[in-house]
Amino acid sequence: MPLVQGKGAQFAGIALKSILDQEIRNGSQLTKDELAQWPKGKKLPSTVDLEGMCEEKIAGEQGIIKLYYHLLLDLGYFPKIVLVGDKSLWLFQEDFLNLWQLSNLLFVLDEPGQSRVFVDPSLRFAPPGVINPGYQGTRGVMMHPTLGWTAQVIELPIEPQINNVKEFDYIIVPGEDDQFKLTTKFLGYPELIERGQFYSSQPLEQNRLLKERFEKGTRGISIQTAEVLNATNPKAACFWKVEGFQDRSGERQRLVQPFPGMPLPLPVPDSFPKERKLPIVMRYLQVQKAKSQIRVPDGYRALQLDKMVRKNRFGQVKWSMKMEPIEDGKTLEVLLEIQIESMLEEATACQELKDFLSWISESCQRKIIFEKI
Repeated sequence: MPLVQGKGAQFAGIALKSILDQEIRNGSQLTKDELAQWPKGKKLPSTVDLEGMCEEKIAGEQGIIKLYYHLLLDLGYFPKIVLVGDKSLWLFQEDFLNLWQLSNLLFVLDEPGQSRVFVDPSLRFAPPGVINPGYQGTRGVMMHPTLGWTAQVIELPIEPQINNVKEFDYIIVPGEDDQFKLTTKFLGYPELIERGQFYSSQPLEQNRLLKERFEKGTRGISIQTAEVLNATNPKAACFWKVEGFQDRSGERQRLVQPFPGMPLPLPVPDSFPKERKLPIVMRYLQVQKAKSQIRVPDGYRALQLDKMVRKNRFGQVKWSMKMEPIEDGKTLEVLLEIQIESMLEEATACQELKDFLSWISESCQRKIIFEKI
C-alpha cells in the first residue's frame, strides 16, 4: 500500500481503516444487496486466514481486527492495543481480576506532538478516529507490543462536542399549508448512527423508513419526498433530505414551527423521580444546529421573539431570529444551537438536568407568530 507508507502511523492507520471499509465487507454488518449476493450456507473465511479474507473481500468482525493489525505491521507500524469495556454494562475495576470486564479492543496510534488516535476496525463505516461512546471516559488496559507486551491502565478520552455535530437546514414557504424543505448534515458519531439506521435496507426502503419516521414522530406533518443518501457508500458522508407540509394554524394570527420534525438531541421524559440516586450519564457530547429561513407571508408581519440564551453545567441553548430583506419581500431567519458539554455528573445535579432539558424542549417548540397587517 504505497499510498499510506512513509506518512506516519496516524495517517497510515486512518487511511487503512478507510481502505478496509471500501474493499473488505464486514460479514457481521452486510448491506441488503451484499446479503442477497452471499451464497446461502457459505461460511466466512477463518479468522486466521488473512489471505482468504483478502481474496474473497469479506471477513467477520474478529477477522477485520486481525487483518487491520497485520496490515499495519506489514507497513512497518506497531500500534498499541487497548482492551476496553462498555460503561453501560460494566465499569472496569483494576482490583477485580476478571478479564471479562473488557469486551473489545481498540488500536492506539501515537505520534510525537500529536493527539492520540483510537481506531476500531470492527465498526464498519465509522469515521476514522470515532470512539464508541460506551468506551469514552472509561479506563482500559493498554498493551505495548514493542515493549514485551507490558501493560498499563489508561483512561480513554471523552470526545468534545464539536466532534459530534448534527445540522438541520430548513426552508419554509407558508401557503395553504406551510411547505418545508430540509437538508441535513452529520459529523462523527451521529453520522454513524444515521447510517446504521439505513445501510441494511435497499434505497427505496431507506426512503420509506425515513418518511415513516418523520410522519410518526410529529403530528400535522405530511411528507412528499424523503431521500437517504450514501448510507452504503463508505467514501461519502450519510445524510438525508425531506420535503413536505405542516398544517397551517389560524388566519388572523398564524403560527409557524421553524423546525418541523426535527428530533431532540436528548430524550425529554414526561416526569422525573422525586429523588435520584444514580449518577447522570450522557451517551456522548454533541452539538445540534438548526437554521430555518421562513418566507414572510404576504399581508403579514412577524412578531419579534426575545433571544434565548441559557447555560448550566450540562451545556447551553441558544435561539434567535432576525429579518432579512429579499427582492420581493422578506425572509425570517431562525437559528438554534444546542451544546451538550458534560458526560457525567452526580445525582445532586438532577435539578440542573431538568432545567437543561426544559430549555431544549422550549427552544425546539418555539413557534414564529405572524400577524395579519
